[in-house]
Amino acid sequence: LRALAVRALHAGAHVYVIDARGEQRHPTGWDALAQHAGCGAVVRLHERERLGRLLTMACAHTGTPWVVVVDGLDALRRGLDDPALVEHGDRLAELLAANGRGVSIVAGVEQVAAVPTAFLAACASRWVLHLHDPHDAELLGMPAVAVPKAIPGRVVVADMRATAQIALPAAL
Repeated sequence: LRALAVRALHAGAHVYVIDARGEQRHPTGWDALAQHAGCGAVVRLHERERLGRLLTMACAHTGTPWVVVVDGLDALRRGLDDPALVEHGDRLAELLAANGRGVSIVAGVEQVAAVPTAFLAACASRWVLHLHDPHDAELLGMPAVAVPKAIPGRVVVADMRATAQIALPAAL
């Protein structure tokens, strides 16, 4: 996810990150990205007010390309499953269902089954990394035998069945 976010920054997009997993997964990773002039914000799940503002802004956005990176879409959806956060959950659902507003979503998940089917249907391209349960690939529109081996950065582009390698540039 970080490599894709860096690529978007280099392409001139404004990048916003929702870190629903916590910084421990990427020590200094998202914080380093936050220092880039093109990064609008890195918002953690516990920052409820900032998260609400970001989701509202993203839903209303048109114009300059934005990339919203969600590190832990499944964790974010679980975190918003709180009666006090119903509006945030509604905004997330709206954002995931929106298409063509100038906002691209790059999302990572631990549990494939937690991804909304409406969101999957709207995804023009699905990049699949190694899955612990290859049968989860069926949910992503590809056969289990196409799941890439556990090699860091190795992906299969589901709709093309093409294998690729993602590498992070040396510097932001």
